[in-house]
Amino acid sequence: VDYSYLYIIMSGYRTLHRHRDIEDKICPIWSITFVENVVYATNAGKVNAYQILPKTLQAGNHDGADILDARGLNFRKCSTLIPFESRKSISSSLMLCKIEAVSLERSDDNYCKNLVCAVAMDGTVVVWEHEFCPADYGATESVEASNKYAKFIFHCPGVCGTSLALRSYNHGEYHAAVGCRNGSIQIRAITCSLSEKLPAPGTLVETIDVAGSVSSTSCIMSLAWSHCGIYLAVGRKDGFVDVYKRECESLSGKYSNYFFKLLHRIVASRSIIRGLEFTADSQLLMTGDDNGRINVYEIQRKQAVKTGWYNGHNSWILCLVSHPDSRRFITAGADMKVNVWDVSSRDCVHTFDGSHSDMIWGVACNNEGSFLASCGDDGKIVFYSSDVR
Repeated sequence: VDYSYLYIIMSGYRTLHRHRDIEDKICPIWSITFVENVVYATNAGKVNAYQILPKTLQAGNHDGADILDARGLNFRKCSTLIPFESRKSISSSLMLCKIEAVSLERSDDNYCKNLVCAVAMDGTVVVWEHEFCPADYGATESVEASNKYAKFIFHCPGVCGTSLALRSYNHGEYHAAVGCRNGSIQIRAITCSLSEKLPAPGTLVETIDVAGSVSSTSCIMSLAWSHCGIYLAVGRKDGFVDVYKRECESLSGKYSNYFFKLLHRIVASRSIIRGLEFTADSQLLMTGDDNGRINVYEIQRKQAVKTGWYNGHNSWILCLVSHPDSRRFITAGADMKVNVWDVSSRDCVHTFDGSHSDMIWGVACNNEGSFLASCGDDGKIVFYSSDVR
């Protein structure tokens, strides 16, 4: 183990591992996400998939060692997701900015299939079905990462590539929300089923136009679905935050028809809203702006009510994610810090400082809430423990 990349902090929060792919040219990693024990991170025109493996368990060592200790973490690449078969063509033509992923299938024999969706700066949306068997990448085996090519690719005119939100509804029916330069939102079908009742991949299911009077700088900078799938929050360049409620009506012989109703318009800031997230119970909405300020709103009322605010960072807040326990949330930004916050006390309960040497663009949390991961302009992925007992 190279201990120069491993750090242990004496608390329930620990920096576990730093990673940079030596075979890749150092370039910014702008987005990262978890699906169970798999991490997906953008890298220019491709997506790298990594698996988290606790060494102490994979190696058959069941002596009670803490698997959250840095020496018990193994992090290795299992796949590279590529839009086209020619690597050269993608590197120069696509710059993937945002990524989202959900689990499609997981069988008893450890077979996994995940849906991975990424949007580029030019509005190109790339979708993969990532199939693999985690057992093939055990800690004691040396298995070369495989290349996976996109299932389908489509272009969304007017989309700026700064925002993407993926949500599943019925079996095989997935929707991707992408933000546009003119302030509207496109809802695109991401269909994995061959059912005739579902729209074809890339179909424009709904366009949410800018409602009411907003400034010309209302370009979409962030999007977030609530975990219940009912609400869609939109963060704008002019500091406005819109919250839409998703309605549905069933059409005979066709797929369901969806439409969105504006529920709240919030003047959250006078600067750009890049961080946006609901708590896991969908009760609260949190926003982070370029002034380093965090606001928390209760949105399931007739009018949105601000329940708290935080002076979170010394510079831009570039990403914000809710912890699965709904009691904490995590922010990161241009000041190169990752902060963990307590919702009720409004306190910063922990700060990870020094893990990155440049701006942090992405942060993610696994489903159990035991791991955090961050990525940034320094081309590194950093892992942390957030399991506080």
